[in-house]
Amino acid sequence: MLKRLLPILSHPAFISLILTVITIVLLPPIFNRYKAKLVDKQILPSSQREVFHDLDHDGYSEKLKIFDVYSANSSILIMTKEKIFHHWPLHKKLFDHGQVYFGDFNNNGYDEIYVFTHDSSTIYINIFEPFPDLVTHIEDRPIYQVYYNKHNTIDNQIVSSLFEDLNGDGSKEIILSLMTGWTGKPRQTIAYDLRNDTLYFSQKCGVCLYDSYTYDIDGDGVNEILGSTHAYNNCKDLPYSDSSTWLMILNNKLDFFFEPVEIGKHPASLMVRPLVHNNESYLVVFNQHRGINDTSSLLLFNKDGIQLKERKILHNIDIENSFLISGDLKNRNVVYHLYGNGEIDVIDNDLSVVGRIKTKIKVFSMPKRIDIDHDGEKEIIIQSDGNLTITRSDFSHPTALEFSSFAKGLLDYSIISKGPDKSYVFIRKDNRAYTFHYSKNSLFFLKYFFYLALYCLIFLIVWLIRKSQEYTLIQKFKTKQLIAELQLKSIQNQINPHFTLNVLNSIGTLFYKKDIETAEYVFDKYSKLLKSTVISSEDFIITLSHEIDYVDNYLKIEKFRFEEKFDYKISVDDKVDIETNIPKMLIYTFVENSIKHGIRHLMSDGYLNINIIQKSESIIIEVEDNGVGRKKAAEYVQFSTGKGLKILDQIIQLYYDLEKVKIFYKIKDLFDNFNNPKGTQVVITIPLSNSTT
Repeated sequence: MLKRLLPILSHPAFISLILTVITIVLLPPIFNRYKAKLVDKQILPSSQREVFHDLDHDGYSEKLKIFDVYSANSSILIMTKEKIFHHWPLHKKLFDHGQVYFGDFNNNGYDEIYVFTHDSSTIYINIFEPFPDLVTHIEDRPIYQVYYNKHNTIDNQIVSSLFEDLNGDGSKEIILSLMTGWTGKPRQTIAYDLRNDTLYFSQKCGVCLYDSYTYDIDGDGVNEILGSTHAYNNCKDLPYSDSSTWLMILNNKLDFFFEPVEIGKHPASLMVRPLVHNNESYLVVFNQHRGINDTSSLLLFNKDGIQLKERKILHNIDIENSFLISGDLKNRNVVYHLYGNGEIDVIDNDLSVVGRIKTKIKVFSMPKRIDIDHDGEKEIIIQSDGNLTITRSDFSHPTALEFSSFAKGLLDYSIISKGPDKSYVFIRKDNRAYTFHYSKNSLFFLKYFFYLALYCLIFLIVWLIRKSQEYTLIQKFKTKQLIAELQLKSIQNQINPHFTLNVLNSIGTLFYKKDIETAEYVFDKYSKLLKSTVISSEDFIITLSHEIDYVDNYLKIEKFRFEEKFDYKISVDDKVDIETNIPKMLIYTFVENSIKHGIRHLMSDGYLNINIIQKSESIIIEVEDNGVGRKKAAEYVQFSTGKGLKILDQIIQLYYDLEKVKIFYKIKDLFDNFNNPKGTQVVITIPLSNSTT
């Protein structure tokens, strides 16, 4: 099986496919369906906020600059298309960090601006409608009492706001959930009827509705008010104490739609989302216990507050920062359960998981649905670890708006519209502000052509690498072949038949003359020569000392053969490292040539000097003789095959290919004062470091 698969697995096409898939996975998200491009960043004063909203619904957002957020002299500058339109001075200190709300209470097509101020005892509402011509303008309308904690700071907080026509008079009321902290003071939902200048209050409770929203549970055409509750355990003496979480729903008169249902104990939080099945509305409740050993639950209630089902959720999953979010208008039959690790369960009316979406989004706060790009579909904005991620309504195509300089925490963001096809997200935390352009990615449909081109490029690279490897293997094979051939040639050249026959004849003659001592001496030298040749027959590279010993034995034999008509001397400087590697036959070839072509033609008094020294970064080998010279030696061609130097040149080139050491040699004819030949000199240069020249 493996033998059948191996050709497929090692084929360049398959390898290229695997590499292409890995590369695509590691690519930055340049081919996402949607993109968010950073178009502006700026530093804002800590006492100033900027908020964007399309007040007149003309497709272009107005900019609100809120000055002196933390002082009693705050004001709001309203700009439209980068021009100042109105300046709204406020006469009291801004409440709730200068948070701004927008709504069209009278349905005239123009949104009002709602801000809250306070003095030492009272919270006030301020309403300003700059379009079309200051139709609505309310200042310092008292709505609630100020409470102070033990640190003498305001303990009140607005945790959610809504606009809904509660009394059916055609005008919307602004509905606020007011929270208090450690003071243990009552928590309430209030509604302000602008048309009649009237305030409505819910029952004072120990809990309040966070992230509130409206939904018609009973199908009577009038929306109820729903929201999350938290068990903080600091309002124990009030009705519906925050020692527990409560399923609490208000009707249009801010009375309880049904008696609040106690769900979980401190520490815990509760979220509720409506779900439609067979045209009936149900409530999916997620009660999240925050204790280490506690168990969280998903519960199903009918519209009358009666529990129908419960499913326990163990804390072996990342339940921290988990949230419920309703499906969009097309998917009211499911609820999405977001976990902090980015996994999303799709929950049906049986509390069963009918689908699972895996993302890399680390959820930090309650997601919100906003139609950012004005295509009629509400996108989902998710805050995660100081960053924002925008997805489509079904959590598909996540687009991250990343700005790593921000620490974890809530971000202040708003949507900027600059025409029907230009949507921007303005984000601020601390004094840094960033603007991103969110839009469809024009490169999305090019990704398949890019992937195909990427595959072709990787295939070409893999194919070239494969061919390069094949070429390298072939060259290695050829090199091994050449080394074997040169080894054979060097052996044949070192122990050629004529030399061997002459030596054996000489030894035989000595035995015939009964000169046993000399015969044994010559035979010893020859046997060493033969042994060295055989032992190093597989070696292409030898040490300098090995070459010197071989040449010395060779010269001793030749000196005997030529009846002492020449002498020789081998000198090695102390600085020379005789263990330096050199190619085989480097010195021997020139020594043999000196004997065969120069000295053998002399009658007597021949000499051969081999001098080895080190100069700078090279070893210099000089081989000098007083033979007849190359010109005269050419007349004795019958004594030469002409192969020695050719073999040596091949060896030197192969040595360079393997070791990257370029060896040079020069042959020089020597002349006396009368220009008569008096020998030959060879200078061999061996660099001690690698050279490419």
